[in-house]
Amino acid sequence: MDNLTLPTGQTPPTLNAADENIMGITPEKPSDKKTVSYLIFAVIAVVAVVVGYFGLNSIKKSPTTPAALTNVPETESVASETADWQTYRNEEYGFEFGYPQHFILNPISLSNNMILALHAKNTIYPTSEDHIRIFKPEIISDSNSLENILIRKTIFDGSGKNPSSINQFRKETVANNTVYIILTGRFEGDISFSAFIVSSKKVYLIQAQWYVDGNWSNPSYDPLVDTHYTEFLKILSTFKFTE
Repeated sequence: MDNLTLPTGQTPPTLNAADENIMGITPEKPSDKKTVSYLIFAVIAVVAVVVGYFGLNSIKKSPTTPAALTNVPETESVASETADWQTYRNEEYGFEFGYPQHFILNPISLSNNMILALHAKNTIYPTSEDHIRIFKPEIISDSNSLENILIRKTIFDGSGKNPSSINQFRKETVANNTVYIILTGRFEGDISFSAFIVSSKKVYLIQAQWYVDGNWSNPSYDPLVDTHYTEFLKILSTFKFTE
């Protein structure tokens, strides 16, 4: 078809809505752009909420390092600190352990099933002494269970009573040995602990006792952070079964 040329000075006619519909032209409505913008914004908001939710949950579920249960000394540290200690070995009962130089070893008769005793001057109260006592082991059997041994061999100072359950003991792993420890005395300045070292067949009782003067009645005094208790744990860490 030949191109039409309008006379000079004449403008093309303006199409109305009806004419546009007839020619198949759909006019663009301003509201369409707003609708698309709203949809994009909504999608972005939903994505942000989902990402934030899962991110927060991942933080909440992140594993945390459990707090240390006790002040059991580290094996490498103890090995260096106990390198110059004396060693006691008992072939009859199948064990050995180390003890500090300032302790004096006194083998005694087997009265009260005691094998030996150690004593040393108290570093804070020189007129008093610290004591370590080791007793003959007991055999674990069906009729003499571990719990029965622990309860029967533990007597609280002052009251003369026994624990009611094995749950009253602190179960520790000291230098690969299973140890049950319990505070047995906090009376008139004397602090005492009983520690039971357990093998597959036997239970060895080791007792520690030291003097703290007036601190024993002070509510803020904690025997578990006393340097004497730390030294006791180091002695326990040197205990080895030799049979």
